[in-house]
Parts: sequence; C-alpha cells; structure tokens
Amino acid sequence: MAKHDVKKVVLPHSKAKLDLYKSYLSEYLPILGHSKFVDAINLFDIFCGTGIYDDGNLGSPLIAAACIRDYELYFEQRGQSSKPVRLFINDFDKSKVSTVSEIINSLTLKSCTVTPFNLDASEMFDIVADKINSFPQRERSLVFIDPYGYSKIDKNKLYNVLKRKRSEVILFLPVAHMKRFTDEALTDYEKKAYENLRRFILEFFDEESKIINAEKLDIFDYIEELRKAFSFNEQFYTASYYIERNKANYYALFFIGHHIYGLEKFIEAKWKNDSLGQGFNQGKYQESFFGNTLVEYDKNISITNLEKLFRKLLDEKEVSNNELYEFTLKNQFKVSHMNQVLRQWKAAKKVQILDSNGKVIENAKGFGLSYEDFKTEKSSYIFKKR
Repeated sequence: MAKHDVKKVVLPHSKAKLDLYKSYLSEYLPILGHSKFVDAINLFDIFCGTGIYDDGNLGSPLIAAACIRDYELYFEQRGQSSKPVRLFINDFDKSKVSTVSEIINSLTLKSCTVTPFNLDASEMFDIVADKINSFPQRERSLVFIDPYGYSKIDKNKLYNVLKRKRSEVILFLPVAHMKRFTDEALTDYEKKAYENLRRFILEFFDEESKIINAEKLDIFDYIEELRKAFSFNEQFYTASYYIERNKANYYALFFIGHHIYGLEKFIEAKWKNDSLGQGFNQGKYQESFFGNTLVEYDKNISITNLEKLFRKLLDEKEVSNNELYEFTLKNQFKVSHMNQVLRQWKAAKKVQILDSNGKVIENAKGFGLSYEDFKTEKSSYIFKKR
C-alpha cells in the first residue's frame, strides 16, 4: 500500500478531527449569531497549516471560512444582518499563512475580517490571551489548537485564554504517543527528548493523579485523566473525542469551555460524527464473531454505562431535572439518551418523578432536561429511586 504524505493529503483520522471541528462550528456560529448577549465572534486558529490539500480536502482555516460563509447566508436568507466575525490565523510557516489568507480574502466574506500572524506558538498564545481578555464583555471566542505534538501546550497560557470565561478551546493531542513515553519521561531525566512531555505532565498533574501513579492505565483512562485535568479543578466544562488511526495510534480532541450550552453542542457534534459519541475508529465497522457490527456492540455498552451511572447517582440522592441535565452532559451523553433511559425506567417503575413540591407526577410527558430549563435555575422535576 502506498504511503501518503500527511502534509499533502488528509488521512482518515485527520479528516475525523476536521469533520468534528466543522460540525461544531456549524452549530456555534448561528447560536452566537442569535444571542442577544453577544455582539461579535472571534475565531483563532493557532496552527492553521495548509489551506487546501492535494486531495481537495480543506484545512481548518478554510473550514472556518466555509462555516462563516454559511453563517452569513443563514442570516441573509432570513433578511437579517449577521454579527461580525474576526478570524485570526497563525502558522510558523509564513508561506502557509500567506496562501490561506489569499484564499479566504478571495471569498469576499461580508461580515468577516481576517488577521494573519506568522509567530511561534508560544508568542501566539500570549497574543490570543491578550486579545480575548481585552475584548468587550459581549464578545465570544473559539480557539482551535492543533499543534504538531504537545511541546507548545503550556498550562498557564492555556488558562490565560480561558480565565475570563468568554472563550472555548478545542485542543488536539497525540495521546497514544504521550502515553507510550510517560513512564520514561517521569524516570529518565537525562534524556532531552522527554523534557517537553515531562513538563506537560508535571504542569497538569499532581502526585496523586493516576497518570503519575497508576501501574496500568489504558488509552481511554489516559484520555479521561487529560479531560479532567483540562477542567482546571472543575472551573470549566470538558469533553473528549478519541480518534484511532490504528490499534497503536490514538489521538484525541478535547473541548474546554465555561458554558454548559457549548458543552451540549460539542457533545451533539461528536455523536453526530460518530454514532457512539465516543470517537473515530477506522475498524469500527468490521463484523464481530457474533455477526453484529462493533458499532452496535459498543452502543449497547454506552447505554448500559449511562444506566449504571444514573443508578449510582440515585443510590446517593434524589436529583432535580437541572442537576440531571448537567450530570448527563458532564458524562458526555446527549440529553436524548437520558430521556430514553427515563422513559424506560418510568415504564419499568424504577424511578419516581415528583414536582418541585414533592408531589408524585404519574403522567409526566417531558423531564425538563434542557438548557432553557437549566438557565432559569428553577427545578421543575425531582427524580427519586423507586
């Protein structure tokens, strides 16, 4: 089989990453465009790379430009003006930035301005943080970070981008490579090749973390530990999406943001791009020995896992609809999945549903699991183990 130059074509695992980014942006822009609390939108691509690959696929900056064009058309068709969008692109390779800028400017986007940079990632992180923290309160930002590894990911710089709670981050990391060399990085202080990984681990994890202490940690546990670390002690909502290139090579996208509605839309995007909502697996559609596809097998495991989590929650306490909405999203399931479980449990008399006054509701048609209910901060339903 011929090997592809990954700089010239988009391999399946990279396409999975870009597809999820596109799905999220397609939701993100119109939502902010409609919000009465938002006046402008800023998109940052710190490692913008190639504009168009030899196989015709678009890179991340042109995906952003295409989504902006669709966003403008969406409002134009409704006779409305779209809110301004600023697109900031950066790459250490000046020729890539010039090419991408030229292509985007040729699209004549009406509400978008493009600002190119040709800086080292460390410098660009500082500029992104400075801009986000100086923008007016009513502006929102999305930062896409697709580095060539992890050496440029600095905990303090990442936090500076997030700290004002006006931005969201989508970060791509080579998690299998990181996991493979974690033990060596933490024990072999002489080898310079491990310096960046060791710095990353010691910045994000304390001595009690599983990544430092666990003897056996599989790749999914490793991804989960990273996801939790990126919450900065639960200051932010986080989600992960793994991408498998082959059995020994995994990558992962991480969402980090302050707003639960952004988390909900990312989770919806990842389930849209993969029927399991877990990640991209190139071998997932192979037949198993039992004649069922791995997709269906994993899906059953996923729903079963949600039920286990819900059962454990109800064993501990009764919960309101708003608490359950947040619980569902924090565990990276869609609201529709929890609604499905509630319908099944209600029919099987496994759960009791009460109103806010503690009165049993026999014929509840809905369960109040939505952002609209959540933002009111008022509970409409209480769920109790039967």
